[in-house]
Amino acid sequence: MFHPSFWFILIVILITWPFAVRGQPFCMKHSDFVAKVAEEYQETLVGFGLLSDNKIFEVFASSEGATFTIVFTTPEGLTCPIGAGQGWRNVFVPPKGMKTVHPG
Repeated sequence: MFHPSFWFILIVILITWPFAVRGQPFCMKHSDFVAKVAEEYQETLVGFGLLSDNKIFEVFASSEGATFTIVFTTPEGLTCPIGAGQGWRNVFVPPKGMKTVHPG
């Protein structure tokens, strides 16, 4: 079974993907992007993963979760935003074999 945060991220991608592919997404060097979101939104990297096409999927969020930005980074080092929002919450991923109780 997939972790609940997986479904949230998948939904965000499916909602924002048509907007990203309609026009050319605004991409920049990864180091420039990291500096920009740190300065303008106080966001830092909170999670990442490797996509099947060797792009890196990354989530940046402010320390209190007020804002977040979702991007992908190409193998060439270009970072392209695909979505942003408010109210980010980090989810604890338990170690394998640990019993968990889900609210609700």
